[in-house]
Amino acid sequence: MLLEGLGFLIGLGLLLVGADRTVDAAAELALYYGISAFFIGVTVVSIGTSIPEMTTSVYAALYDAGDLLVGNIVGSETAQITLAIGVVALLSQIEAERRNVLVYGGAMVLAMVIMLLVLEDGVLIRSEGFLMMLAYVAFVHDLYSHEGGEEVIDPRLKSRACPWTPGLTTKRRRRCNRRSRSTSQT
Repeated sequence: MLLEGLGFLIGLGLLLVGADRTVDAAAELALYYGISAFFIGVTVVSIGTSIPEMTTSVYAALYDAGDLLVGNIVGSETAQITLAIGVVALLSQIEAERRNVLVYGGAMVLAMVIMLLVLEDGVLIRSEGFLMMLAYVAFVHDLYSHEGGEEVIDPRLKSRACPWTPGLTTKRRRRCNRRSRSTSQT
């Protein structure tokens, strides 16, 4: 029991460090390529965090466990929409443009409707899977066309002090604080 608890705490610590590095890398990627952080979040970060679900789904498909596959995807997305956003909102206020929430939230609802229609007969064939992947590519293309090159540096972020983050190393926190002091003086 002690060993399992220790393993859990180590895994949780590694998860926090990985989350911190993911956020840093995503922000740097957006700045480097001059595209919006929203676009990076909806594409790179979301695909990266979906890889475990995709892996589980591939194994479920290989073992002919279609109910597990659909349950995993629907359950994961439902948890992200409700539980994850709820926990984050308890810890910190979430700010998002209303337009993004309405437009891309609507696209998410549309994706769920497409999944329901495709699975209405209880079978998903390769051509339907290909069309679903094509719909995602069209979504990303549309997103890049409308969001990709928009303002990268949000002026609200410049004025804020660096947040305390469990995974933020002392060196990174000092660098962040120096940056926030230098931008507030200008």
